[in-house]
Amino acid sequence: KGVVHRDIKSENILVDLDTDSLVLIDFGASAICKSAVSNYSDFHGTKQYKSPEYILKKRYRGVSSTVWTLGVLLYDMVCGNLPFESEEDITGHKLTLKSYLSPELKNLIQRCLTQNPDRRPSLEAILEHPWLKN
Repeated sequence: KGVVHRDIKSENILVDLDTDSLVLIDFGASAICKSAVSNYSDFHGTKQYKSPEYILKKRYRGVSSTVWTLGVLLYDMVCGNLPFESEEDITGHKLTLKSYLSPELKNLIQRCLTQNPDRRPSLEAILEHPWLKN
């Protein structure tokens, strides 16, 4: 808490098989996050995980951008590939959800990958989402 990672991706998550827990690594791009609306203008992450607001405005809020990144990561985890290949795909919101995904999972991914950062769910709301509760 109080830190925004800024490079969440599958390569930066380790699985502890003894405890069935996930460990986030590589905090080299991280920054102190004073509030949910803390703004940043530098980007140190992976290009396919960039939020549309950073691409378009070169500014982003740490928490809402993290939610975007979690949506990209979740899509990658359940589909086996990234949802966007280019900045044009991201800003054009060319998201195609696989037909085999459950309606709840589709909803969670779509909400995290909402173009408008003000309309993305909070981290707390994600934890309460029906897909994570079931």
